[in-house]
Amino acid sequence: MRRDRRESDVATAAVSGAPEAMSGLENPAVTPGVADDSGTLGTPLDADGTMPASNSALLSLRSVTKTYPGTPPLTVLNHVNLEIRPGEDVAVVGPSGSGKTTMLSIMGTLDQPTSGQVWIDSVDVSSLNEAARARLRAETIGFVFQQFFLLPTLTALDNVAEGMLYRGIRRHERRTRAMEALERVGLAKRAHHRPGELSGGEQQRVAIARAIAGGPRVLFADEPTGALDQTAGHRVVDYLQSIAADGTTVVVITHDQGLAARFSRRVSLLDGTVVDNTVSSTSLVDPRLNLIPETPAGYVGVAAPDSTMGGSR
Repeated sequence: MRRDRRESDVATAAVSGAPEAMSGLENPAVTPGVADDSGTLGTPLDADGTMPASNSALLSLRSVTKTYPGTPPLTVLNHVNLEIRPGEDVAVVGPSGSGKTTMLSIMGTLDQPTSGQVWIDSVDVSSLNEAARARLRAETIGFVFQQFFLLPTLTALDNVAEGMLYRGIRRHERRTRAMEALERVGLAKRAHHRPGELSGGEQQRVAIARAIAGGPRVLFADEPTGALDQTAGHRVVDYLQSIAADGTTVVVITHDQGLAARFSRRVSLLDGTVVDNTVSSTSLVDPRLNLIPETPAGYVGVAAPDSTMGGSR
């Protein structure tokens, strides 16, 4: 129960972008000389004063281990090494309990490793204090979760715009970007509908729009199709791949081998260890060519149900 509540708190903090929402979820650690007391991002250097060897990677995990205390202690990630470069679309796949979601939380700076290093955009995350990590998340990272975390009283447009509330962007600009993001996921005509008036597939696309509206460099999606039917799930993956084709790094966490096979790179995780790291031949195909056209009712290959609360799209 405690862990479920923590995961919910982490997800809420991730989609809200509010720095204070992370209070109590992290243990700040600051390394002098890399980030000052104000949390300003400096130029990260290795111990010998040189830039790290992996500075071409957007995201780098270096011997990352995560252990939860107990009797005996539970090691969820075990010396994981992984590099993800700008513009890649990657699926991290593994069975339940393999450490996928923990790895996403650490990559997204929502949690910290017990040992090892996490580098994002050539910055050693462990060198940042809590405020700087919150700013890094807000400016660099977007999140999509299996549960949509949409505010039921707000329209799709306002839900997307609220995701940029803590970015210091004026209201008019937030709404402009929000509409542009909804257009990218094919929901411009549903912008003024509330979540209760949208199908599950549409709600997940609103969540994707919220994640990309601020222009993140990397988008993390944790089981984004888990609550959707097959047709809606395929469409969500189409949009994620289209976003990657436009230059945003996309990392999807999934247990579904079939879904993982659609991504250009597949990282297999088992018992907290990377056991496979495969590049797929499908990376030669521009995913923007594979978007499934919608019928006038917004459904694919099925008749629209009578209720707006019908099947996922």
